[in-house]
Amino acid sequence: MFSGCGTRGEDVAAPEASEVSPPASTEAEPDTQDSTSPAEESEDIAGQDDPAPVFEDDSEAFFAQFEQGLATVQTAEYEMLLWDSGYPSIFTGVIDYTRSPIAAALTMPAPDGSEVTIQAIALDGVFYMNMGERSQHKWVEATGLTEPYDPIGDMRNFSQAITSVVLEGTVHEEGVPAERYTVMVDPTKLPAGEVEPGTILPEEIKYKIYLDAEGRPIRSAVTIGTTSADIRMRNFNAPVTIDAPFPDQILSFEEYQGSLD
Repeated sequence: MFSGCGTRGEDVAAPEASEVSPPASTEAEPDTQDSTSPAEESEDIAGQDDPAPVFEDDSEAFFAQFEQGLATVQTAEYEMLLWDSGYPSIFTGVIDYTRSPIAAALTMPAPDGSEVTIQAIALDGVFYMNMGERSQHKWVEATGLTEPYDPIGDMRNFSQAITSVVLEGTVHEEGVPAERYTVMVDPTKLPAGEVEPGTILPEEIKYKIYLDAEGRPIRSAVTIGTTSADIRMRNFNAPVTIDAPFPDQILSFEEYQGSLD
């Protein structure tokens, strides 16, 4: 689900067990009119091993709800809390899926681990980054970085690698009722680029996915080794405004590189 993240462990920040309302049992009531005598039952059972427990897979219901929900998303706000080897980073942004390519405005920490906060805009195939003093408080135009982070796109991509789904029950996320699923993924079936090259992966990756009443993913959480990502999405289909910077506030990438000399 997140490119550039390390290796895998337990899921992230799941709500307390008391929040979860397990789905109603679908087991049939025992037949009280069974004519078999207790003696016959004991003879039938004697010498037999107890059957292995059967765990219900909720993949069909999950995919139906999930795909319907993704199809309705036109705009969204998101927040991603990324823990990398114990160090937290927060990414926030808005995305407009009605544009082609998608448009986004986001705030993120500098990748070099400094205290610099980067504002970024992806619009019409161009990426603009404002790095404060580093970029003279102007927007650096980078035509080679045209793909903003897209949590919905990530979820579409990783769905082909899902091996099993279990519905845990109903929880409330930021006051919104949601169905919480444990989703197991085969990392060997993830599309190229979903995981950083060289990442040591387990045989399966466990995600927690939270779908609202319309099937939209309002939260997803995953841990791979020492890196964890917890993504929350909200304000679906609310109006968003994503505009390019004014021309006099834009630096070409060459001008930016020259200012570093």
